[in-house]
Amino acid sequence: MTPKERMLAALEGRQPDRLPVAPYFWGEEYVWRLVGRPVWQLSLGPPETVREIIAAIQARHDADWVIPLAGGSNFLAGKQVDDSAGRVLITDPATGERWEYLMEGRRLVGLDAEGNPLAEQARTTARLHSPITTMQAAREWLAVQGRLEEGPEPPLPTGPDWLVQGYGDRYLTVGCAGGGFHQLCYPLGLEPALVMLKEALRVAAWLLERLMAGIPRRARELAAMGYDAGFVVDSYASADIISPRDYADWIAPIHRAHARALREAGLKSIFYNTGNCLPLLDTMRTLGFDALTFEERNKGVEQDLALIRRALGPGICLFANFDSYLLLRGDRQAIAAEVRQLTRAGAGGGLVMSTGSPICDATDPAVVDWWLGVCRGQQDRGQTPSLRERRG
Repeated sequence: MTPKERMLAALEGRQPDRLPVAPYFWGEEYVWRLVGRPVWQLSLGPPETVREIIAAIQARHDADWVIPLAGGSNFLAGKQVDDSAGRVLITDPATGERWEYLMEGRRLVGLDAEGNPLAEQARTTARLHSPITTMQAAREWLAVQGRLEEGPEPPLPTGPDWLVQGYGDRYLTVGCAGGGFHQLCYPLGLEPALVMLKEALRVAAWLLERLMAGIPRRARELAAMGYDAGFVVDSYASADIISPRDYADWIAPIHRAHARALREAGLKSIFYNTGNCLPLLDTMRTLGFDALTFEERNKGVEQDLALIRRALGPGICLFANFDSYLLLRGDRQAIAAEVRQLTRAGAGGGLVMSTGSPICDATDPAVVDWWLGVCRGQQDRGQTPSLRERRG
């Protein structure tokens, strides 16, 4: 079977010839090591850097899926960079503005005339928002965001894009297809969005519906370009942030709409909900996605894959939430044992080996190679109890 055939078999609950592997390489973390250029060049460079990143990942690790989860912000366009003294200093010659890219935290910080960081509020281009509490204010905010006007839908793409052309014959090609609650949290901030859920619920619900109105169009775009699946991620819709009742009543309908739009476009659907999802499993079982993927733990709560499998049943493919910190530590016996434990825990339905969190920046690529070999049966999985088994 090809990597694509293995992934499709797992997504459809069939048994592939070997366990498919689809790790998370998020942003420019870690992958700069594979590309061979400093992380800031990838992060702030042109959006086309995603092509370098995908090529480097596949050349080194040959993942069974191809998904563009990184790409430059184009911030460096028209600017000058000086990294000769161990610092990354950026100047806009047109305006005289200056910034420093801090390797610790991967942050871009504005500098004053003396080269000192500006005040906290001026460190990024983000704006500070208050909760939106009226429909009039919501319409005005959407107008500023350019999301209020409706017009004729532009034509769909007429052929495959670069990723499908380059990788679609062999690998499962997956395109990003929006999110849920975080569509409100990212532009407004988490605290204002949470306040709106409690104090202006109908305004928040109306905004969420408006913000996801373009998802059916996005699903049709991905299908027209030849993608196999759409990827939906929600960063803040978990039980450590909102209550299971609020999730079921107000956020899950948005997620169901995403799954329905992808299904109607003829695409497979994969949903990644970060945070503690254990109290939400009864609702998540009803969302309609082909596959669900979870973090390995959140705030001390172990998200046991066997428990998740029992709660969701055999009809939903699971992405195993392998512990990324095991890869960072490089303990090969523990890595092999974790693979064995997760493979057993996820049995009884479609299963894809993945990482619960993105691969950590300082991880040795040779360890990732070894882990992939274990997953693919090219290394001995051993018999040492895994960390989760020992905690168990």
